[in-house]
Amino acid sequence: MKPVALSIGISGALVLLYAAAPALGLGYSLVFLLFLMANIGLFWMVCRILTKGEPSTKTWDEGYRYDDIDEKLG
Repeated sequence: MKPVALSIGISGALVLLYAAAPALGLGYSLVFLLFLMANIGLFWMVCRILTKGEPSTKTWDEGYRYDDIDEKLG
């Protein structure tokens, strides 16, 4: 999780700032810039997760449906 934590944080902050932009009374051009930056940030985050993320050692066939709990389902 560590190699991708920075990209998740930056992308999340950009999306939250974009979502809050109308309530903050920011101008149209700044909102549009935040829209572009948020999409670039999300694309960067997805690329980082796919290239540097750590795959789970648990498999669906073994009965693990979620990686964050240790109990077998099904």
